[in-house]
Amino acid sequence: MKILLTVHQFFPDYYSGTEVLARDTGLEMLSRGHEVHVLTVDPKNDRAKTLNLSYEEYDYAGMQVHAIGLPSQRRLLDRVRDEYDNELVARHVRQYVERLKPDVVHMFHISRLSGSVIEVFKELNVPLVFTPTDFWAICPMRTLMKPSGELSTGPDDISSNCLECREVERLLPKEQLPQASSRPEFYRKIAERALAKSENEPPGMELVRAMLSRTTFLREHFNMVDAIFAPTKFMHHALTANGIDQELVSLSPYGMDISRFRSGKGHRDRNGGLRLGYIGTISSHKGLHVLLEAFKNLPQPGRVTLRICGALDTFPSYARKVYDLADGDPRINFAGPFPNERIAEELSKVDVLVVPSTWYENTPLIIYTAFATGVPVVATNLGGMAEVVRHEENGLLFELGDLEDLTRQLKRLIDEPELLTNLKNNAGNVRTVEDSVDEMLALYERLFARRESPTGRAGA
Repeated sequence: MKILLTVHQFFPDYYSGTEVLARDTGLEMLSRGHEVHVLTVDPKNDRAKTLNLSYEEYDYAGMQVHAIGLPSQRRLLDRVRDEYDNELVARHVRQYVERLKPDVVHMFHISRLSGSVIEVFKELNVPLVFTPTDFWAICPMRTLMKPSGELSTGPDDISSNCLECREVERLLPKEQLPQASSRPEFYRKIAERALAKSENEPPGMELVRAMLSRTTFLREHFNMVDAIFAPTKFMHHALTANGIDQELVSLSPYGMDISRFRSGKGHRDRNGGLRLGYIGTISSHKGLHVLLEAFKNLPQPGRVTLRICGALDTFPSYARKVYDLADGDPRINFAGPFPNERIAEELSKVDVLVVPSTWYENTPLIIYTAFATGVPVVATNLGGMAEVVRHEENGLLFELGDLEDLTRQLKRLIDEPELLTNLKNNAGNVRTVEDSVDEMLALYERLFARRESPTGRAGA
């Protein structure tokens, strides 16, 4: 089979969770004799001062990668629309797939490519499958989190609540902003005014309409796919509650390539200390500030250390905040980013991984990776994290943003040595990529059969 995978960015320069998932899936398919191609976008490969797309093709570990470079010089209205409906990308991808002629398309992410490519893939009349790794399909911010930090369940009936995340008031003349008793009412009035399309409307209303159109456009397009593998019950609910046909969606946890990991089910370091670790993006929704505040509350001296792995230059203003919170504490080590190939080595340097995210998370692959190396996890009792981390079995859970609760859970690991031992002994059981790919290939075959003799939608 010739299989095309899509992802918003890819190796070797990008190696976060979605990229790892797509890579490991592709390599497993490749090992079974399938021909694997990857369609992606290189965010750094833009064409300054031009409206033309560029692309680069290269081999990565036997997979043939087609990486698009997007034009940087676009009108604001075009940029808003391009985020979910990019005609330039659609035309380019149409030419690409007409040459490639894949037998199957499996989408792991299509941001930057935009929802327009779904219609292009449907023209191929081949199985089209989607595995979501965040909430981009229903949320322009991907996180279902407002700028204030308040969590959202998704767009309202006209997507007016999405305007808050876009800070749409900055696009409208101040004298034209509506009076309202609350922020929801304020954005509702702006949305209703934009949808009314009056002749004397304020400048910027066309932009507002383009923002509001995102929800309907992507809902219609994702309902065109043949099947959706939701990795968690939370993701399953989020999609179906926001208009995705529940008959399309089935539960299918991520599969990990565990061949690179050796179980680290040991005890504390030889000095009896507790080594905490954080690995991930250093951004506000990942909640590192919550961890640092809780860490400062741990008793001293307590022979507790914290190793933080992540780039400080991705979100520099937030990085300055957390660096100031650390306040030169010698127990805290900002170790920087590292290549994905070293992740097992990095996890061997900690006893417990802490995932203090303040958004729902889908299921961070770093949690599965930690379990694969025998490292238990302390995580926020929220979204997909709470489905994977089982309290007092393979990790500990604390309530969202609750410093006292997180401090209490971390202190238990200091005061109860047997607890850490038990958690380590119960970590390690994760779904393998082999099992996941078995399920994918079986689904593809059912979708092939359905095309020969239509019987309705294929379940997973």
